[in-house]
Amino acid sequence: MRLFLVASVLVLHASFSSAQQTPIPRFYGGVQAFVSSFPIFYPGATNSYLTYSGPVELLAGYRFAPRWAMQVGWIGTRKVYHDGNHYVDPTTGGDVVNMSREDRRNTAIPVLMRYSLTRKMAHRVQFDVLAGVTLVHASYERRATRLVDEQLVFDDRKVNKATNIALCIGPSIRYSLGSHLGLIAHYGHNGTLNPRHKAGSPILATGFANTFTGGIHYRFGYK
Repeated sequence: MRLFLVASVLVLHASFSSAQQTPIPRFYGGVQAFVSSFPIFYPGATNSYLTYSGPVELLAGYRFAPRWAMQVGWIGTRKVYHDGNHYVDPTTGGDVVNMSREDRRNTAIPVLMRYSLTRKMAHRVQFDVLAGVTLVHASYERRATRLVDEQLVFDDRKVNKATNIALCIGPSIRYSLGSHLGLIAHYGHNGTLNPRHKAGSPILATGFANTFTGGIHYRFGYK
């Protein structure tokens, strides 16, 4: 009789514990508004150039433990600027047309680890810390031309390209809208560290900037 009672208690306890366990989604994907700046060091430069990324980030994540996940994002930005003027040279009387075009492209790939500060997955509000690296590729192309009486007299083209790695860390908050959807907001601090050489001596150039993201995640693959 005692053995039966002990066995019954153990079975009830196991059933209660199983009912209390919260299913954990293994995968998630999302779309986020993304506003960020990254310090970029072009070849041969000792000072950083601030390049901007946004406005949308696509990401995918994998949760490999109840409080640990890894996510990878992609952000592509392109801005094209045109400028110019048209006048008559008072000295020569020639018809002068100046034109310039700037093409700035930026691709950022954040690879971040997410650690949940909230112990229970059942809570609607979750607090996290994100940390990792962001691979940033920036390119800058500028072309300037001058026409005098419709004849090309000046044509200059300048191209700069660089790929840097930024260290990123910051807090995040999530709000669950159900078993699959959730809202997310994140603030990150970025620091770019790159070895540069000047006059044959190595130096370490640094730059810092911030990231703000907010959007929606879809969670799936519960276990």
